[in-house]
Amino acid sequence: MSRCTIEDRFALFYLLTCPASNIIGCYAITPRIAAAEVGWDTESQFLPVLRRLAEGGFIKYDADTCFVWVRIWWEHHHPKVAMGPTLCKKTMKQIRAMPTSWTMDYLDDLLTQLHEYRDPKDSKDPGKILIDEFSLGSDRTSDPEPSDRVSTPYQSPIDTSDGNSNDNNTCKSINTTTNSTTSKNETLYFPSKLKEQELLIVKKQLEKITTTEAQDILDEMAAAMNHNKIEKGAIQWLSGVIKNHELGIFKLTSAGKGIKQERTQLHFTEETYINRLPTDNDSNGLRKVSSVIANLSYSKSC
Repeated sequence: MSRCTIEDRFALFYLLTCPASNIIGCYAITPRIAAAEVGWDTESQFLPVLRRLAEGGFIKYDADTCFVWVRIWWEHHHPKVAMGPTLCKKTMKQIRAMPTSWTMDYLDDLLTQLHEYRDPKDSKDPGKILIDEFSLGSDRTSDPEPSDRVSTPYQSPIDTSDGNSNDNNTCKSINTTTNSTTSKNETLYFPSKLKEQELLIVKKQLEKITTTEAQDILDEMAAAMNHNKIEKGAIQWLSGVIKNHELGIFKLTSAGKGIKQERTQLHFTEETYINRLPTDNDSNGLRKVSSVIANLSYSKSC
């Protein structure tokens, strides 16, 4: 990544988080729409950057089908999630939809990732599902070669839908934190930049607001903090927003929507990891989860 331009990094982050992305990190895009979503010209900016990323080994791009394979996808998603009982069928469907010339390389890569997370005590081997589904042969069960792919400090979504999402929110880095149980026993995420005293006041001021609406306000606050839009203090800013909410004129900005999207995706990912990983034995998996959370400026406290 050190040799990548700012445009390269931005495009890679877009491909890791864009609305068209899916479970497996290999999906079709419409270059004209993708370029518009990042504010670039298609021919002079977006497509040349795709070619550079492909030459650098970060992606593969098929100009005929407009399919993109994000080669570092599994650095930012847990492969066992994709092969779990909830998503497995969709994963298989999406693998079969990719260009056939990529299929074997993709399966080799996925098997490598699954092997890294494999727990010897786990009787269910997700890799065997792939081998059986695609008739790969017994030689595929041997330990794969170590991966030499480059990791980037980004997190991307897990899309549980089959096709493209209709959410065209601008993707921004998220900076919210702190799980807090409300009186309704639901979880709120608070901006990590809040000071301890501010956090107590914010919680108090949001008590009479529904959990969903309170979280929207917190997401907007996190976005405002990220962009240095709060000049007179978080509490005064919040008071103004709550007034707008009471008047029915509060709406999330595009930056706030981006925070909301990233938070929702991270929450889904965390819950999936907790539910499906053998946490007592998979120390490597836990380290990767911790790394992802740290890269997104998340920390947990009550």
